[in-house]
Amino acid sequence: MQDEFDEIKAEASGPSCGKKRIICLVVAFIAVALISVMLTFSLTVNYFFSEENGEYAKFEVLKKYIDKYSYYEPDHDAMMDAALKAYVSGTGDRYAEYYNAEDFKALAEDNEGRCVGIGVTISETETVYHNKSVTLIEVIGVYESSPANEAGIREGDMIYSVYTDDGEIFTDDVGMDVVTSKIKGEEGTEVKISVLRGSENEYEKLDFTMKRRKVDVNSVTYEISESQPTVGIVRVTRFDLRTPLLFKGAFNDLKRQGITKVVLDMRG
Repeated sequence: MQDEFDEIKAEASGPSCGKKRIICLVVAFIAVALISVMLTFSLTVNYFFSEENGEYAKFEVLKKYIDKYSYYEPDHDAMMDAALKAYVSGTGDRYAEYYNAEDFKALAEDNEGRCVGIGVTISETETVYHNKSVTLIEVIGVYESSPANEAGIREGDMIYSVYTDDGEIFTDDVGMDVVTSKIKGEEGTEVKISVLRGSENEYEKLDFTMKRRKVDVNSVTYEISESQPTVGIVRVTRFDLRTPLLFKGAFNDLKRQGITKVVLDMRG
């Protein structure tokens, strides 16, 4: 009789104990999940805000997330260049700028009055195209014996886009720095750009294909006034290492031609 009672008791308690085990497992699983989330949050907070890791630890966190979840293959060199440019720009000093090795080489060539490209002087401008306000690149000067001059690009043309291996890149989307970097390139290679010519009401979109080459940038030009033969006009379009010597040469040549007055044009 006692054996039967014990058997009945065991059968009655069996399912109850099983339910308790399931509940215990669920509770344990939830606890582990919570601990995992808390640890992840704690590690992230530590990376972002811990003084031990320094103020630049955020970059390490972002790099890990981008490497793990980015759909595209990240270009870390390009990302770092962009970050450094933004870091310097964040100072608010409009005269401060970060140059990587490639940028600095281009700057040095530019300062020496030579460059590889199409041979134009440019400035950022805003206009309206197809009832939309856009920021474009205005051509404010075209150098003689340059690919741009030979192709027929004129002062006042606005660079609307540049064609690359990845397709057409629009100035209003990416900005002047990106477009100009795409226009520059290896000597002897071709570049295709589109420009807007005309006025806000009647723009004509034109395409030009040019071969990049070295262009001597003459920062000083001069002439004698047609209406006043004793007046010389000296134009300084930019400043580089050759500008002082070119200016002196222009001034001396005008003096030899009997000029007694000089108009110095430094517009742009």
